[in-house]
Amino acid sequence: MKKMLLLCPKFMNYDEILLDYFKDLYMVKYIDTEKYLKPTRDKYKKIPILFRAFLKYFTFIRNVIREHLLSSSNIEFWEEIKEIKNYDIVLVINGDGISDSTYKKIILNNPNAKKYLYIWDDLYLLFKKSHIKYFDKVSSYNIDDCKKINGTYQPVFTKEINTNNCKKKYDIAIIATATKERIEMAKSIYDKYKDKYKVYIYFYDKNKNFEFFCYEQPLQYSEYQKILAQSIAILDCGRYKQKGPTTRFFDALATKTKIITTNKNIIRYPIFGPNILIMDSNYNIPNKFIQNEYINNETVDTITVDIWFNNIIK
Repeated sequence: MKKMLLLCPKFMNYDEILLDYFKDLYMVKYIDTEKYLKPTRDKYKKIPILFRAFLKYFTFIRNVIREHLLSSSNIEFWEEIKEIKNYDIVLVINGDGISDSTYKKIILNNPNAKKYLYIWDDLYLLFKKSHIKYFDKVSSYNIDDCKKINGTYQPVFTKEINTNNCKKKYDIAIIATATKERIEMAKSIYDKYKDKYKVYIYFYDKNKNFEFFCYEQPLQYSEYQKILAQSIAILDCGRYKQKGPTTRFFDALATKTKIITTNKNIIRYPIFGPNILIMDSNYNIPNKFIQNEYINNETVDTITVDIWFNNIIK
């Protein structure tokens, strides 16, 4: 059986979906890159804000500093990878939590491995981008970013969802990690429509920074799927300035759930259609959007993990 090195951050059980799919195809060594990226980001944020603002204009210096911080946090990583030799495939998701020196060690120990990078965040959100050059093929969920990095556009995969006997229970669902911007938007929508629409809200707030429908534990993925299937529409809560479509757009295809979003860039993606509402600054949600029947889009389908992976390695 061939061997795969999978470097992927833990996110919404997507790492588990990948591992479950690959277990019958490869001997997989999985490493959660988030455990190296998060402490590195935290260290970088401790740099005085004025100096970080200065570094935005001197990206070479900023990249050197970030690379140094990554190298320091990757010392434990080096111990994990030193026995990883002669693998057939190296599949990396985002990969911005790994130092260039670590990538060089991986390449040196696995000279014949095919190396694939998939980016499921907007390029500007990555902590670093210098690692892109190490891969045989790069794919991204963002159409514009693909042009910048000579990559291939590939939508995010979604897990198959059983919607049998699942009736619509909520008009609008809001499920996301709590941030100031998301809380403010959700409050405005809730205050405006709480007497008109039935709204389900769940914010994951580990540090207890907010009180508005916030919980210390993230919603279980199975429960998220259930609520999605029971909702007529779900609010797309992308990260600040995020341009590519979040995974919610594709999850919603499987449950015939409409999308409410502020992402105007979505009109450029194949998934855009009558089931997607782009809100204005006043957060207007027309009654007819909620009441109208879901319209099947024959040209767009959910991307299962097998289709996603086959497209990645083509």
